[in-house]
Amino acid sequence: KDWITQLREKSNELGLVEEKLDQDEKQFWVDLQERYLKPLDEDKKKQQQIKDDLKDLRNKATFIFFMINALWLVATFFLQQIGTAVTIPIPKLANNGTIIPGEKTFIDPIGLMFLLGFATLLIIQFFGMIWHRIQTLIHYIAYTGTEAKAVKKEMKRSMDKINEEKNFL
Repeated sequence: KDWITQLREKSNELGLVEEKLDQDEKQFWVDLQERYLKPLDEDKKKQQQIKDDLKDLRNKATFIFFMINALWLVATFFLQQIGTAVTIPIPKLANNGTIIPGEKTFIDPIGLMFLLGFATLLIIQFFGMIWHRIQTLIHYIAYTGTEAKAVKKEMKRSMDKINEEKNFL
């Protein structure tokens, strides 16, 4: 059995009507299949070149990632070794906001390095999230503006057709 016969047997309540496409619409679908759904010509040499380039990109990105991490570790160990010799003095503030003369607060450079590193990552993540939300909103607005009316119209037409067929039976 073909799929049309099986569909007719399973849909006892709905009367299925077989319709033919007009010549223009049939030609449209033939052209669409020819242009967009036809399998791509395989060029083994080009595919191998793309594969090699992607592996090279992966290897370079991994190397850069590990080098940045290595530099981060070297900077961390260096700052731990020199210890308090490079602390950053900041004048101490009283509760009312005035500077207490002669007293200083010392900031450890390794703590400052981690604080600045994580703050930078947090800021990048925040702006990335904002960018993503804006792009999602743009896609949502574009979709609802064009698709909602067409979907509602098609749904209403479909429901009207079903109701007509039920009333007919």
